[in-house]
Amino acid sequence: MTSDPLAGLDDVPWAQLQHSYGKADDVPGHLRAMQAGDWEGQYPPSAQLANHIVHQGTRSQAAVYTVPFLVRMALDPRLVNRHRFVALLGSIAIGLGNDYLPNGYDPREDRDYLESVRGEADDRARWIAEATDDEQRKQREESCEQVLIDAEAAVSSYDAVREALPALAVLLTSDSPELRAETANLFAWFPESASTSIPLLKGFVADEATPGAAATGVVALGLLGDPVVVPFIKSYLDSPVVELRWASAFALTRLGIVDPAVVDVLIQVVARPPEKTETMSFLSGCYGSLAEMALAETS
Repeated sequence: MTSDPLAGLDDVPWAQLQHSYGKADDVPGHLRAMQAGDWEGQYPPSAQLANHIVHQGTRSQAAVYTVPFLVRMALDPRLVNRHRFVALLGSIAIGLGNDYLPNGYDPREDRDYLESVRGEADDRARWIAEATDDEQRKQREESCEQVLIDAEAAVSSYDAVREALPALAVLLTSDSPELRAETANLFAWFPESASTSIPLLKGFVADEATPGAAATGVVALGLLGDPVVVPFIKSYLDSPVVELRWASAFALTRLGIVDPAVVDVLIQVVARPPEKTETMSFLSGCYGSLAEMALAETS
């Protein structure tokens, strides 16, 4: 790892890239504030950067260029609040994670959408040509260009984070339970990498002492959607730890298992949910709401 995670930051043509508020030339400042731990105002710099490059779930053109710097900062033990860097990588990869609960993320949807946008070039050209004046023509050109930029950004951002997963796996054994949990959360959104992620997550869950973090790992296994994990997840359905029972039931519904024992656990959690902690980051740790989501899938 380079001594400076932000080495090469000024080599990126930020002013030529877009984010949700225009030119992305302010991105380096946000990244430097994250590295320094500076915090002015109500929101941490990671949240401020997220608002610019993943505004309301839309991944911007600039988002993919931040990935190498965020990865290196997440891996730098000298920095604080590294779980926020990993959380931002998750947003860059898929947008708003809450939008994909309780069923997980399918990257084929964004890939198919990009191909459809590219395949409609002739239709867009005709639509632009039918404009009634120069102003309308310009508006249509800009609209079509933006649709393509956003579609390309979604796929390229996801792929950039996916490529970084092997490097980030070491964070599953970090000293911070929040960082371990957020890393497990990140791995949940990459079903294409399930064959390598599943052994890592199973080892993480088996060794994890923090209930919320371990529960996060179980949920992540369920969201990956591979039936091979069913026996492992089922082994936690009668755990003495309520967070693990809940996570097992939630994950099993994702995998199509809705027997009475699973439903009973979810009902119990809705009635008496565990306390929220930063180590359960799915839906901001709202165990009861997540259980309600899972129950809705059983009806």
